[in-house]
Amino acid sequence: MNYLYNLDLNENEILDIAEANGEVQDLSEEEMIKYIYVLIDIGCTQKQIHTIITSNPAYFSRDVEDVGTFLRKLKSYDVDVSLALEANPWLLNKDSFELDDFINEKRSLGIADDKILDMIIKTSLQQKRKELLEKFRTHFDLFFSELTLYENKEVEKSMEALKKAGKIYEKDGATWFKS
Repeated sequence: MNYLYNLDLNENEILDIAEANGEVQDLSEEEMIKYIYVLIDIGCTQKQIHTIITSNPAYFSRDVEDVGTFLRKLKSYDVDVSLALEANPWLLNKDSFELDDFINEKRSLGIADDKILDMIIKTSLQQKRKELLEKFRTHFDLFFSELTLYENKEVEKSMEALKKAGKIYEKDGATWFKS
């Protein structure tokens, strides 16, 4: 674990990683370096590596070869892998067959590759959020991103419906709800 200090992690961050993933303590320095070099090889900066390993200590439980296969597969889709992982470190918990299955399913629905890649990052991030909420015993029957309400123009449609029904009004440069 001493190698983690070379990445400018502080004592608390290293303790948090070890607490979240007890296997980290059993890794030799050589094994730890292999995990870090996988990230360096795909172009991650030290800051990105810091973000990835502090956000996703489970990364150190993955087989290094499986991670490499997944990252090569992701890169084959012309994804800036280092930025994708910085935005969503939990992608590293996926396997390449899951990536293939997801992409093939979305392609069969006629979805363009650039949209599919955005979905990969968002879907994985949303799954991690669900897992974190479940740790707090918070369960949702329906879980979705609020962003989709804006992307599908649902907010605008709702505001227009409320306006037509006379339930909202404009005052002082703001929109108000009549209660």
